[in-house]
Amino acid sequence: MSLEELVESVGIAGSLVGSLVVARRLGASDTVMEVLMLGNLIGLSALLYTIDGRRTKRRAMDMAQYARANGLWSDPETEAFANKLVPYSLFSRGRTRTLTNLVHGRRGTLSYAVCDYRYTVGGGRVLDMMKQTVCVVELERAGMPQFFARLQHGLDDFVDKLFGGPGIDFEDDREFSRLVVLRTGGQEAEVRRLFSPSVRALITDLSKKNFEAEGLDGKLIFHYGEHLNITRVGELVDDALRLAHALR
Repeated sequence: MSLEELVESVGIAGSLVGSLVVARRLGASDTVMEVLMLGNLIGLSALLYTIDGRRTKRRAMDMAQYARANGLWSDPETEAFANKLVPYSLFSRGRTRTLTNLVHGRRGTLSYAVCDYRYTVGGGRVLDMMKQTVCVVELERAGMPQFFARLQHGLDDFVDKLFGGPGIDFEDDREFSRLVVLRTGGQEAEVRRLFSPSVRALITDLSKKNFEAEGLDGKLIFHYGEHLNITRVGELVDDALRLAHALR
């Protein structure tokens, strides 16, 4: 939320609360107070909907401007593109999955796409909207073994590794194994060969950015686990392409 939107929201919310206080001091009945509270809730909902619409429109404009400035082109066929990504871990999580602001580009021999992606997790009264800006790179090599790599998070990952969980460790690269969780779908030998010392060094460096990377069927899915400001989209693309080149 921008500062302007925050100020607007706080101002309107304050006015709504103030109206309730004034009504109570003027001796409004419980029935009148309930009606006022319901009206305030409707007003707040309308405000949040309006702010979200503005933010969505502004993001689309920013992404289109980024695309024009960097030689990318927009793609309205977001549903068809999303359907191709269903086999990947990121695009099978949660529900109410939505892919927006899809643009395509090419750098050297590599084609890539950038998009915003969100999905919901949880249920009942506890729902959380997860948002990422994602780069999808078309890899040049065929027969890429499936892998999933990300920064190690907390005690659960540590315990998994301590007791021989599904992660792949490298005895000769303790720094990589300490920082990164690396998994595969039954192709451990191939993934070990793929993750050469130079690839591991690059991923160790990328671990500073809370990255996630997944390779499968000729594609690399790469993101930082967050919805990026438009000023960082170029950084995301650069890192994704660096990793794609290293994996050739």
